[in-house]
Amino acid sequence: MDKLGKRLLLYAVLFALLATLAVYGYLKSLEEKKAQEPQEVSVLVASVDIPAMALVEESMLESVPRMLEGPQEGYINDRSQLVGKYTQEEILAGERFTTAKMVQTADALLSMKFTGNHRAMSIPVTKVAGVSDLVRPGDFVDLVLFAGAVVEPIASARPAMAKLIHQNLQVLAIDKNMDRNTARAETPEEYLVTLAVPLPEVEELVMARSLGDLTMVLRPFTQDFLYDTEGAKAEAVLPVPLPVVQTPVPTVEGEAGAVPPPAPAPVKPPYDRYIHYVIKSGDTLKSISLRFYGDESRQLLLQQVNGVTDDSMIVTGTGIRIPVLPGMSEGSDGIGQD
Repeated sequence: MDKLGKRLLLYAVLFALLATLAVYGYLKSLEEKKAQEPQEVSVLVASVDIPAMALVEESMLESVPRMLEGPQEGYINDRSQLVGKYTQEEILAGERFTTAKMVQTADALLSMKFTGNHRAMSIPVTKVAGVSDLVRPGDFVDLVLFAGAVVEPIASARPAMAKLIHQNLQVLAIDKNMDRNTARAETPEEYLVTLAVPLPEVEELVMARSLGDLTMVLRPFTQDFLYDTEGAKAEAVLPVPLPVVQTPVPTVEGEAGAVPPPAPAPVKPPYDRYIHYVIKSGDTLKSISLRFYGDESRQLLLQQVNGVTDDSMIVTGTGIRIPVLPGMSEGSDGIGQD
């Protein structure tokens, strides 16, 4: 083959290569153009208006055809990622679900970490009063109040006292940490502990904080009772000899030196141990009495201890106290932490 023939062959190969590249570019542009055109696909939307903080159920979802174009990032089109999850914002009927409007994890919201008749309250504690910062979210604690002596006015005088005031309170957060497995490297001198407090005890805890110092006591990991204690006074810890008092000569009532009537002895609580039981669906005072005592008539005892008169006053998810009577088994349902 002479030089001219070789040159023509080279030109033909180059021309074929250029033509191939041109055809490929044209076909590629057609694909991109088609991808940018609206396409009808099936998407998940809300079948009804769903308020914020609502649990999404299967009946709240429906699939509808939509013409879509452009990127679809952030939209949720998988039922398993929606059913049983909570909304973070309101989602209107016909609106698509997005990651921004759904709670991605229950740990993100404090209000999802407790139920029933409880409320979240924070109390300040120190290293000593907070069990050396060894308490973790999810633990259960008791609170002891130390109130100093009051001398004046006489009508309000009382001795210094330490009293167990709240029991079986779940720890929800340490400062802003709600993760049980996260521990900080250094413990500040004072920090906040957020607790799940039964609603009837919220006001008492607020009052207790104004009366003295609170100490947090960690409960055991295993189940335990609730206890009624009389509190401890200074003389119970450090007893002092009683002064010798001469008996005054009895006189006519109203005259100087008259003997005042003796003060009434303190009344000991009728029960010193309780079981904390959380009401379940279908429970009645009779059924609870039968479960713990084997006797429906003990419902009267439950009414007296808890200040209720009938079944309409016990609500699913709330807690009541079950007095521990002699002969009861410690393996009874409901003992200890929820």
